[in-house]
Amino acid sequence: MSVFVALFWVIQLQAQNETDKLHRILDSYQRSFSGSKPGDRLSSVLIKGTQTQGDVTYDFLLRKKEPDSLRFRLSNEGASVVCGFNGTIGWQRVERDGKVEILDLPSAELRKLEREADFSGPLIRSLSDQDVAIELLDAVVVNATTAYKLRVEEPGAPTMHYYLATSNYTLMRREVLNASGSVVLTTDYRNYKVVGGFPFAFEVINIIGEMERSVTSIESIEVNPGQLSFYFEKPTY
Repeated sequence: MSVFVALFWVIQLQAQNETDKLHRILDSYQRSFSGSKPGDRLSSVLIKGTQTQGDVTYDFLLRKKEPDSLRFRLSNEGASVVCGFNGTIGWQRVERDGKVEILDLPSAELRKLEREADFSGPLIRSLSDQDVAIELLDAVVVNATTAYKLRVEEPGAPTMHYYLATSNYTLMRREVLNASGSVVLTTDYRNYKVVGGFPFAFEVINIIGEMERSVTSIESIEVNPGQLSFYFEKPTY
């Protein structure tokens, strides 16, 4: 066997090992949301807490249901903003000083909300969706925890980096990149607790550039509450 043939097979073997390792990581991540018995998988959540933006703290309420329904509300001193997505239509309801305004979201904001409404997320969808491309980059330290760094690409969405803890595959960080490859949004997930057999971060921090923009502190999580579809429909008042 020539040295060139031997080198070719070494490269092929290394590539296969990396592919197998990535599949094991993604499979382990998926299993953490599958439940202990068939039919027990995570399918909806109701999350309550607070979100602090600068000097202002809002009450926070999030409803989410598979495959792609989402509704969240921020409220403070009689004013509130509610956004929702029912799988097709994204909307916003703003109430201030007794006045209510209901709007359809512009296309750019709609795409962002649609991505957030994706219940499974690209890491799980990649196991069955060939349009989602994931590359295992390396292992790095995130908030004192060693994590696998994954590069995620799919049509119509910005390139993202996901960081999964090597010890238990929980999501530690997500980064959104712009067209030039620079990170424009970092979301850190901290203080994990197990609720109903599933891992949830009870603190979520959004950072734009190097500036902390919001901190969400979770107070309670209800697992599989059986969300009704009308919660996600565009309101009429």
